Amino acid sequence: MRTTVYRLNRKYNQRDRCKKEITVLRQRDVT
Repeated sequence: MRTTVYRLNRKYNQRDRCKKEITVLRQRDVT
């Protein structure tokens, strides 16, 4: 159970990072 939660957290963290990078790229495009 603990390992699965850890894995899920890792997945979500990666997704969040991707989203942040995408938003940064969009802001750069806008400016």
